[in-house]
Order: sequence, then C-alpha cells, then structure tokens
Amino acid sequence: MAALLVMPMLNSCRKGENDPGISFRSRESRLMQHWQLVKVEGTEQYVFDGQTLTFIYSYDGSIYTISGSGQSGSMMGTFDIEFLEHGKVNINETLTADGATNVYKGTGTWQWLDSDKSQNYLFVDGATMFGGGILYIDRLANKELVLKESYEENDDGDMAKVEFTYTFEPK
Repeated sequence: MAALLVMPMLNSCRKGENDPGISFRSRESRLMQHWQLVKVEGTEQYVFDGQTLTFIYSYDGSIYTISGSGQSGSMMGTFDIEFLEHGKVNINETLTADGATNVYKGTGTWQWLDSDKSQNYLFVDGATMFGGGILYIDRLANKELVLKESYEENDDGDMAKVEFTYTFEPK
C-alpha cells in the first residue's frame, strides 16, 4: 500500500523519455550543478546559391574536431558549465590549438521554455565548443545531462540545418 502512494511522487520527477525511472530530486535540482562537457556529436549543413557545405563536429572529452568542405582541424580543450539559481550560469572553456591557449571564463543565462521542463534556453556568449540556444533536454540524471540542438532555416532557396548532441557529466 505504501509503495502505491510513493510511486506517483517518484515518477513526477521524470519528465524526459530518457530520464531515470526513479529520482528523489526534481528536474531543476538535477540540472543545477556543475557539469563537464565529455562528448559532442554535431553536423551543420548550409546551402547557398546551390552550393552545399557540410561540417562535422566531434569531441571526446579532450580533442575537439571540425571537418568538412575539404578542411579539417582539431584542438585540445575543456568546457564546463555551472547552472545556478535565478537563471545564471558560469562558463569555463580552455582551448589549445597551434601552440596557443585561449581561456574563456564568462557568465550566461538559462530558463525553462515549457511547463514540463523539456526545453531550455541557454545563452552563452563567447565560447567556442558550446554556443547555447534553444536546447532539448534528452536526458537529465544526477550523473548525466544530454542536450540536443536541432533546427532548420530556409530563406529563398538558401538553407541551414544544424543538429548537435552535447553530453555532460558532473564535474
């Protein structure tokens, strides 16, 4: 009988299809911690004046790679983000390419975009590895955060299509 009373309360914290089945923490409290970026998979495709440009992005926790349209490059890097109360975030990014290291420390903002807390608007200005925007929260667990970005724009035959998956673990 007690289990029947407790189960609805535990499932109320699960919002995303890939969230944990049982969680004692709300979705917001799971989000509000310090996260380290550990994986990026992404594609960008642009069509301008009939010419198609495609770029592939990947990150394995230390090496960030961009390839496409006959070019490729990589850099060493780390990125972390801390979600704070009142819609604030702290951002730290370190990138090393061609012998030069660039350190970025900044702030940004975040907010829920819907009542079930499946979409989040995250504003990050100045970072290279993670740009923010409107993100779908694919998985939000105590030990993993998976954000997806996907959009397509068309303007008089020109097209942009962007799809990224960002995976974070607690720092």
